[in-house]
Amino acid sequence: MLKYIIIGAVSLLLVFSQLALLRYLDYSSAYVEWIDVSPGEELGRPSPNFSIATIDWHVDKYAKSPKLKPLREFFRENCGDKRGIEAASCISLELIEIIPKGTPKREIFDVDYSPAKAFEKHLGGEQGFCTNYAGMTTAMLLSVGVPARFVQIRTEDGYGGHNITEVWDENEGWVLFDPFNNGLIEKNGGRLSATEAHFEESVTRVDASEPGMRRGHLPDYFEKENRLRTTLVYPEPWLYTRVGSKEAPFFRGAFVGFGQGFFRFSLAQNLLRVGILLFAGVFVASALAIGYRTFSPSKR
Repeated sequence: MLKYIIIGAVSLLLVFSQLALLRYLDYSSAYVEWIDVSPGEELGRPSPNFSIATIDWHVDKYAKSPKLKPLREFFRENCGDKRGIEAASCISLELIEIIPKGTPKREIFDVDYSPAKAFEKHLGGEQGFCTNYAGMTTAMLLSVGVPARFVQIRTEDGYGGHNITEVWDENEGWVLFDPFNNGLIEKNGGRLSATEAHFEESVTRVDASEPGMRRGHLPDYFEKENRLRTTLVYPEPWLYTRVGSKEAPFFRGAFVGFGQGFFRFSLAQNLLRVGILLFAGVFVASALAIGYRTFSPSKR
């Protein structure tokens, strides 16, 4: 029986060790809930709080959180009381001037990410990419009570894509906004949300402030094809606000996905997932063997 006890103990130790490693990998093993693209509940009016599937956005809490105070102060100083598209556009135009395009040193999926510290570094000239622009824009909007959410556009291979923001506008409803270039998505003159654009064969990118203007980075991202027709993923707000509790307390974060279901992880993450299942199975088998030897009449 000692043999099975040792095997079970080692297996359990390996399970927890692999879970710990998984937690600290970039884009760690996330909990992803795939739901049908309606579009439906994701287009509902916020109160200002809102939800998509099992993920909640507590806008009233973000608007008061001291963790987001530096972002809130920056917005008030530069954008005043703007709301909706105007607020998002104001932030984007500021960030385009301040943050050089380049490989970032940190992003919202890092274990030790802090919106305030990251923002301070970018104000000091640190480079950023679409993940940083979208993360800061979304967090800053939430910090002043403007309903907003971070959206990932995933490509078919699951390893590329783009990161954008959706913002609530009283006149337009939920609209897709690209902080990387101050862009909106239109179809027949109407502004679209990410999930609305998902159904369109083609879409047009327009500048949020001056139609026809091309500024910022990747303004032609949607020109050749509607990249929103693949997969859309909404990360839980804790990742870019670090306010409140995580939806997925053990995993790095919870995500809600729409579309084709492409969401890939690295080889290391996939191996760890297999290892966790394997050693969990060994632990269960060892426990059953111990139980059998303990309670089997032939062993008494």
